Amino acid sequence: MAYEIITRSFFPEGFQEKLSAISYEKDIDGLRDNNPIFQVSATSETIFRIVGPFVEDNDIVAVVGAKGFVGGGVIKLLEEGEITTLCLDYGDDLLQTRNANIVISATGVPELLDERHITPEHRLVVDAGFIPLADSPILGDVNRSAYDIPQGITPVPGGVGPFQMATLMERLVAITCEKEFKPWTIQASEVTPLD
Repeated sequence: MAYEIITRSFFPEGFQEKLSAISYEKDIDGLRDNNPIFQVSATSETIFRIVGPFVEDNDIVAVVGAKGFVGGGVIKLLEEGEITTLCLDYGDDLLQTRNANIVISATGVPELLDERHITPEHRLVVDAGFIPLADSPILGDVNRSAYDIPQGITPVPGGVGPFQMATLMERLVAITCEKEFKPWTIQASEVTPLD
Protein backbone atom coordinates (compact mmCIF):
# COMPACT_ATOMS: atom_id res chain seq x y z
CA MET A 1 0.00 0.00 0.00
CA ALA A 2 1.33 3.47 -0.93
CA TYR A 3 1.01 6.48 1.33
CA GLU A 4 1.20 10.06 0.22
CA ILE A 5 2.49 12.77 2.53
CA ILE A 6 0.91 16.22 2.67
CA THR A 7 1.84 18.89 5.17
CA ARG A 8 0.05 22.22 5.59
CA SER A 9 2.12 23.95 8.25
CA PHE A 10 5.65 24.99 9.03
CA PHE A 11 8.05 22.19 9.82
CA PRO A 12 9.03 21.48 13.40
CA GLU A 13 12.73 21.77 14.17
CA GLY A 14 14.68 18.86 12.72
CA PHE A 15 11.91 17.79 10.31
CA GLN A 16 13.67 19.24 7.27
CA GLU A 17 16.45 16.65 7.69
CA LYS A 18 13.90 13.84 7.71
CA LEU A 19 12.48 14.90 4.34
CA SER A 20 15.28 13.07 2.56
CA ALA A 21 13.80 9.78 3.81
CA ILE A 22 10.55 10.50 1.92
CA SER A 23 10.51 9.25 -1.66
CA TYR A 24 9.93 11.85 -4.36
CA GLU A 25 6.72 10.07 -5.40
CA LYS A 26 5.23 10.49 -1.93
CA ASP A 27 6.17 14.14 -1.65
CA ILE A 28 3.16 15.46 -3.59
CA ASP A 29 3.44 18.81 -1.83
CA GLY A 30 6.87 19.29 -3.43
CA LEU A 31 8.72 19.86 -0.16
CA ARG A 32 11.98 18.16 -1.11
CA ASP A 33 14.64 20.10 -2.96
CA ASN A 34 15.41 18.93 -6.49
CA ASN A 35 12.32 16.73 -6.69
CA PRO A 36 12.33 15.51 -10.32
CA ILE A 37 8.59 14.81 -10.25
CA PHE A 38 7.24 17.95 -8.56
CA GLN A 39 9.80 20.69 -9.14
CA VAL A 40 7.94 23.36 -7.15
CA SER A 41 5.56 23.25 -4.22
CA ALA A 42 1.86 22.66 -4.81
CA THR A 43 1.22 26.18 -3.49
CA SER A 44 3.64 27.71 -6.01
CA GLU A 45 2.08 25.76 -8.87
CA THR A 46 -1.41 26.76 -7.75
CA ILE A 47 -0.53 30.46 -7.62
CA PHE A 48 1.01 30.24 -11.08
CA ARG A 49 -2.14 28.60 -12.45
CA ILE A 50 -4.35 31.27 -10.88
CA VAL A 51 -2.22 34.12 -12.24
CA GLY A 52 -1.66 32.73 -15.74
CA PRO A 53 -5.01 33.66 -17.30
CA PHE A 54 -4.72 37.24 -16.01
CA VAL A 55 -1.30 37.95 -17.54
CA GLU A 56 -1.32 40.05 -20.70
CA ASP A 57 1.53 40.98 -23.05
CA ASN A 58 4.23 43.13 -21.43
CA ASP A 59 2.79 42.72 -17.94
CA ILE A 60 4.93 42.83 -14.85
CA VAL A 61 4.13 40.41 -12.03
CA ALA A 62 5.47 41.46 -8.62
CA VAL A 63 6.23 38.63 -6.21
CA VAL A 64 6.62 39.71 -2.59
CA GLY A 65 8.51 36.98 -0.76
CA ALA A 66 10.41 36.04 -3.92
CA LYS A 67 13.27 34.40 -2.02
CA GLY A 68 11.00 32.20 0.09
CA PHE A 69 9.98 28.60 -0.51
CA VAL A 70 6.63 29.45 -2.16
CA GLY A 71 7.69 32.73 -3.78
CA GLY A 72 10.82 31.16 -5.25
CA GLY A 73 8.74 28.43 -6.87
CA VAL A 74 6.36 31.02 -8.33
CA ILE A 75 9.30 33.00 -9.74
CA LYS A 76 10.69 29.81 -11.34
CA LEU A 77 7.38 29.10 -13.11
CA LEU A 78 6.83 32.72 -14.18
CA GLU A 79 10.32 32.93 -15.65
CA GLU A 80 9.87 29.60 -17.45
CA GLY A 81 6.68 31.09 -18.90
CA GLU A 82 8.69 34.15 -20.01
CA ILE A 83 6.62 36.45 -17.81
CA THR A 84 8.40 39.57 -16.56
CA THR A 85 8.81 39.44 -12.80
CA LEU A 86 9.59 41.98 -10.12
CA CYS A 87 11.21 40.08 -7.25
CA LEU A 88 10.69 41.72 -3.85
CA ASP A 89 11.81 40.46 -0.49
CA TYR A 90 12.78 41.50 3.02
CA GLY A 91 14.45 44.92 2.98
CA ASP A 92 13.17 45.91 -0.48
CA ASP A 93 10.93 48.92 -1.10
CA LEU A 94 7.53 47.20 -1.28
CA LEU A 95 5.98 50.32 -2.81
CA GLN A 96 7.46 48.99 -6.05
CA THR A 97 4.37 46.77 -6.23
CA ARG A 98 2.62 49.86 -7.61
CA ASN A 99 4.68 49.40 -10.82
CA ALA A 100 3.27 45.93 -11.47
CA ASN A 101 0.07 44.77 -13.18
CA ILE A 102 -0.33 41.74 -10.91
CA VAL A 103 0.87 41.32 -7.32
CA ILE A 104 1.54 38.05 -5.52
CA SER A 105 2.35 38.07 -1.82
CA ALA A 106 3.71 34.88 -0.28
CA THR A 107 5.42 36.06 2.89
CA GLY A 108 3.27 34.88 5.79
CA VAL A 109 3.63 38.34 7.35
CA PRO A 110 0.20 39.48 8.59
CA GLU A 111 -1.23 42.44 6.68
CA LEU A 112 2.14 43.39 5.16
CA LEU A 113 0.54 45.05 2.11
CA ASP A 114 -2.09 47.77 2.37
CA GLU A 115 -3.51 50.78 0.50
CA ARG A 116 -0.01 52.12 -0.12
CA HIS A 117 0.98 49.02 -2.11
CA ILE A 118 -2.23 48.13 -3.98
CA THR A 119 -3.76 50.21 -6.81
CA PRO A 120 -6.96 50.10 -8.88
CA GLU A 121 -4.76 49.28 -11.90
CA HIS A 122 -3.77 45.94 -10.39
CA ARG A 123 -5.62 43.37 -12.44
CA LEU A 124 -5.14 40.73 -9.75
CA VAL A 125 -3.67 40.49 -6.25
CA VAL A 126 -2.92 36.98 -4.99
CA ASP A 127 -2.71 36.81 -1.22
CA ALA A 128 -0.99 33.51 -0.46
CA GLY A 129 -0.56 34.31 3.22
CA PHE A 130 -2.50 32.21 5.72
CA ILE A 131 -1.72 33.24 9.26
CA PRO A 132 -3.89 31.74 12.01
CA LEU A 133 -3.53 33.72 15.23
CA ALA A 134 -4.71 32.64 18.68
CA ASP A 135 -7.43 35.19 19.42
CA SER A 136 -8.21 36.78 16.06
CA PRO A 137 -9.45 35.82 12.61
CA ILE A 138 -7.13 34.23 10.10
CA LEU A 139 -5.08 36.92 8.41
CA GLY A 140 -3.35 37.11 5.08
CA ASP A 141 -0.47 39.18 3.73
CA VAL A 142 -2.89 41.84 2.47
CA ASN A 143 -4.70 44.11 4.91
CA ARG A 144 -8.47 43.83 4.43
CA SER A 145 -8.63 47.62 4.07
CA ALA A 146 -7.05 47.12 0.61
CA TYR A 147 -9.43 44.38 -0.59
CA ASP A 148 -11.69 46.75 -2.56
CA ILE A 149 -8.85 48.48 -4.40
CA PRO A 150 -7.62 46.00 -7.07
CA GLN A 151 -9.73 44.64 -9.89
CA GLY A 152 -9.51 41.14 -8.38
CA ILE A 153 -8.09 39.58 -5.23
CA THR A 154 -7.86 36.09 -3.74
CA PRO A 155 -9.30 36.39 -0.22
CA VAL A 156 -7.93 34.83 2.94
CA PRO A 157 -9.34 32.42 3.86
CA GLY A 158 -10.96 30.80 0.83
CA GLY A 159 -8.74 32.03 -2.00
CA VAL A 160 -5.61 30.06 -2.84
CA GLY A 161 -6.30 27.20 -0.39
CA PRO A 162 -9.17 25.45 -2.21
CA PHE A 163 -7.25 25.58 -5.49
CA GLN A 164 -4.17 24.21 -3.73
CA MET A 165 -6.25 21.23 -2.59
CA ALA A 166 -7.20 20.65 -6.24
CA THR A 167 -3.51 20.74 -7.22
CA LEU A 168 -2.62 18.27 -4.46
CA MET A 169 -5.43 15.91 -5.49
CA GLU A 170 -4.38 16.17 -9.13
CA ARG A 171 -0.80 15.29 -8.17
CA LEU A 172 -2.00 12.40 -5.99
CA VAL A 173 -4.13 10.93 -8.78
CA ALA A 174 -1.36 11.41 -11.37
CA ILE A 175 1.28 9.67 -9.25
CA THR A 176 -1.05 6.92 -8.01
CA CYS A 177 -2.45 6.11 -11.45
CA GLU A 178 0.86 6.74 -13.20
CA LYS A 179 -0.98 8.80 -15.75
CA GLU A 180 -0.62 12.34 -17.07
CA PHE A 181 -3.69 14.40 -17.81
CA LYS A 182 -4.55 17.99 -18.60
CA PRO A 183 -4.14 20.18 -15.48
CA TRP A 184 -7.06 22.16 -14.11
CA THR A 185 -7.27 25.78 -15.22
CA ILE A 186 -9.22 28.88 -14.34
CA GLN A 187 -10.44 31.46 -16.81
CA ALA A 188 -10.14 35.12 -15.85
CA SER A 189 -13.68 35.66 -17.16
CA GLU A 190 -15.00 33.16 -14.58
CA VAL A 191 -13.79 35.23 -11.62
CA THR A 192 -16.40 37.32 -9.87
CA PRO A 193 -15.65 40.33 -7.66
CA LEU A 194 -15.97 40.08 -3.88
CA ASP A 195 -19.13 41.57 -2.41
